[in-house]
Amino acid sequence: MDSLASNIIVALIGVLGVLVGAILTPVVQIWLSRRRLTDKEIFDEWQRAFDRPAFKGPYDWHSAKEPFQQAIADTSLALHTGVRVSRSGRALGEGAGIKDIRNPDWRAKMRVVEKRLNRISKVVQGLELPPPGQTPGDIINSERDEIIKTLNEIWSALKLPELPIPTAPETIYNPSLE
Repeated sequence: MDSLASNIIVALIGVLGVLVGAILTPVVQIWLSRRRLTDKEIFDEWQRAFDRPAFKGPYDWHSAKEPFQQAIADTSLALHTGVRVSRSGRALGEGAGIKDIRNPDWRAKMRVVEKRLNRISKVVQGLELPPPGQTPGDIINSERDEIIKTLNEIWSALKLPELPIPTAPETIYNPSLE
């Protein structure tokens, strides 16, 4: 009888183990898939969002206002939601938003980047006029340069590759130099 009782107990423990495993496995998988990204992972993903034509060369190179505006909006979306999209609107990658950055100094700097992106958007739409003596392109170029400088500081600290400053002379193609 002891052998029968111990076999029943072992069988019940086995069944209980299977049930607990069946319940916990999906929960653990969901938890692991939702793990918080590190700051380095977040900024690495954002680098792809900023490594686009809208942040290269002087603004006057961008002949079409709508695609430029869309690129700024897509970049802003990546900062808010972590979702990076292609020109056609297809999701290319998911990361995290500004709120998910652990380092408070970097989070504050990204809030400034966000404001600069909003200002670029307003200038492109004609909702903000430049001060006397400046053109919309001057403001857009200045804001984009400051955005990339800020990001380069953070990327450098994280040992991630930096991006060229949009209007830096060494990054601007000059056909007369050929």
